[in-house]
Amino acid sequence: MLLGLALTLSFTAPAFAASAQNGLKLAREWCSSCHAVEAAQSPESDRAPPFADIAARRDDKWIKTWLENPHPPMTGITLTHAEIADLNAYIKSLAPKAQ
Repeated sequence: MLLGLALTLSFTAPAFAASAQNGLKLAREWCSSCHAVEAAQSPESDRAPPFADIAARRDDKWIKTWLENPHPPMTGITLTHAEIADLNAYIKSLAPKAQ
């Protein structure tokens, strides 16, 4: 029984891993009309902070909570748990690296 559970978890765990690459695709599709989602991109709006700024100032929990309960003008955006994890992984990939 335990061996079966271990094998099941070993095959299913990667399916739940967040993908920063998929998060970038989602960001380009859903977020880039207001946010600068890539380092070389200029923001389309001064109301929405660049993703790099969010990554530098906010932790994973804050980003996840914000994406689960977006505030205006982000209402109408409904993301799955996997999409939230992917966007969070992408945003955090933009955080400055500690030296």
